[in-house]
Parts: sequence; structure tokens; C-alpha cells
Amino acid sequence: MYEATRNCNVLGLARALAHGAVASWKNTDDNNRTALHVCTQIKAEDTEDWKAIECAELLLQNGAKMSARDSITQGVLDSAVLANSDRAMIEYLSTKVT
Repeated sequence: MYEATRNCNVLGLARALAHGAVASWKNTDDNNRTALHVCTQIKAEDTEDWKAIECAELLLQNGAKMSARDSITQGVLDSAVLANSDRAMIEYLSTKVT
């Protein structure tokens, strides 16, 4: 799931979730970041087929939390802003904050 998200692979992510991957899982090898943290930092110019917003939506629909914090206490939106993520992603995430 984590690698599928890192690669903006919506189908791979959907497959992983269908096979029981937990959307809120934290990667202890990557500062306890969730797949949602990772997909929010992917920039459109870095991938051929940018589907980061679609990945974020799929993760959120399957239990990922906007309130998730990594080991340095960055939330999902914090992480996106600090990574200078695409404006479309930051605007999308802003609509998901409660």
C-alpha cells in the first residue's frame, strides 16, 4: 500500500486495501508517516501520471485520518505545506480538515 501510494498507483492502492491493508498504518521505517502523509507530498512534475489526490481520497474513504501525526508531530496538512506540495493537493486537503 505504502509503495503504491508513493508511486500514485491508484489501482495498486485499491488492490492493497481490498486485500486488507490498513489505511491508517504508520511506517516505522519512515518516521511513522502514513500513506496519506506520503501521497500529499508527491508533486505533479515528479510523476508521469499524477494521481495523488485520487490516492488521498481513496485512503480517506478507507479510514486514513487527517489528524494522523508522524514522529516529528507533523499532521498530514502540515507535511504537505512544508513539502511545498502542489496547490491543488493543499486546497483539497484544506477541505478535509475538521
